[in-house]
Amino acid sequence: MTSFMLELFVIATSVVGMVVAIVLALHLVEKRTGKKWPPLANKPRLEFDESRVLLTRSNGKVEEVAWDDLQAVIIETTDQGPGVCDVFIILVGKSSGCVIPQDLEKTSELLTRLQLLPDFDNRRLIDSMGSSENERFLCWERKF
Repeated sequence: MTSFMLELFVIATSVVGMVVAIVLALHLVEKRTGKKWPPLANKPRLEFDESRVLLTRSNGKVEEVAWDDLQAVIIETTDQGPGVCDVFIILVGKSSGCVIPQDLEKTSELLTRLQLLPDFDNRRLIDSMGSSENERFLCWERKF
């Protein structure tokens, strides 16, 4: 083994050892305090099926709206990015609703599903994705 490869091996094992030590330390802190270190805390979880959209926030609070109850789809943008999520999908129901951060898993699939709504305004969706201001874009509204 060359000296260069030996140095690489030593560095790699040192890095792996540090990562293992950090993970173990975080596990011990979590076990003793019952609290997760913030980067390892539960992320909000988005789910949807043929009957509803369900958002479970990291604090356990649940927001949901049934497709039959859905009255409007609004995209809200903020001037807070790019360091934080600055696009939100707002689903407005008669008696319920969800405010969904765009950076969650499954938001692309949800947007694809929302675009199937009759008369969904794709132009407004495109406009919203180009916005870096505090704005709201009405992309769909139930017609009565």
